[in-house]
Amino acid sequence: MDLLRLSQLLISFILLIISVTLHEYGYALAANQCGDPTPSKDGRLTVNPAAHIDLIGTIVFPIICMLLGFSCLFGWGKPQRLQPASYHYPRLLWIILGGFVSNLLLCLLGVLMLTFDGHFTLIVYTLLQINATLIVFNLLPLPGLDGFTLISPWLSERTLRFIEQFGLWILLIVINLPIVQRILSFGINCIIAGFLQLGAMLYAILY
Repeated sequence: MDLLRLSQLLISFILLIISVTLHEYGYALAANQCGDPTPSKDGRLTVNPAAHIDLIGTIVFPIICMLLGFSCLFGWGKPQRLQPASYHYPRLLWIILGGFVSNLLLCLLGVLMLTFDGHFTLIVYTLLQINATLIVFNLLPLPGLDGFTLISPWLSERTLRFIEQFGLWILLIVINLPIVQRILSFGINCIIAGFLQLGAMLYAILY
């Protein structure tokens, strides 16, 4: 691996940790605002990455992505506990939305950086790609992802245990299915294109 590729992966990994940390912080903040202090009591209402890093989701899985040659790193943070009452709609939707909003705000920050200074093109595009990927991938109904939190109230305890036990292997299989890759890529590209279009509009207005 050449030095340029290694530096790109290092930048991507740092941006991934920042993005995952803010996603988990947004999740904890939304839960706290919805009256569930559990994430706060667990020390998750913080932007300190140490509170959110998950060995598998934030370290091992991104390394697997590197080894598999994925164009963009992806990962997730340490699962957060919620009070049982939180697992009801629409409260649960608002809590999960908190994580997504943090990723959208990072995309917006990237667009503003690109609008006011064109020297950060690579970093901004990587930031957009990572956060768009986090938004789309988190919709998958698999352990560690928000999509799983959404469907878990309707799953039996036996099914939950099975999915949690083999979740990583199921995820690896699912994301390598061609049809799933096409669907995910379409969603990711739509988000990136939307924010780049927003950046172009801002540039046209300001300059």
